[in-house]
Amino acid sequence: MNLAAPFVARPVGTALIALGLLLIGLVVLTRLPIASLPNVERPTIVVQASLPGASADTVATSLAQPLEDRLGLIAGLTEMSAFSATGGTSITLQFALSKTIDAAAGDV
Repeated sequence: MNLAAPFVARPVGTALIALGLLLIGLVVLTRLPIASLPNVERPTIVVQASLPGASADTVATSLAQPLEDRLGLIAGLTEMSAFSATGGTSITLQFALSKTIDAAAGDV
């Protein structure tokens, strides 16, 4: 005898079993203690420097580039982004989760 034969012979019973399993699955899914996104705060430091009266190009080449070169050598740095505008620059540094914010600040 085929395993599927009783289910093919009784389609209403099969549909009720499938609906019951779906409802049980939905109830269990809503009760799972898993967060969709973990609550993680990455150690982040923002370095700001100014050069009053300088153009954005001058700030990028004379101020931001040397700072980026030097800050890029810090151990545990995972991401660095910079924004230069007329008169100043802002460099955002993100560190690995294993590094504390105090250790990162000391390195910067």
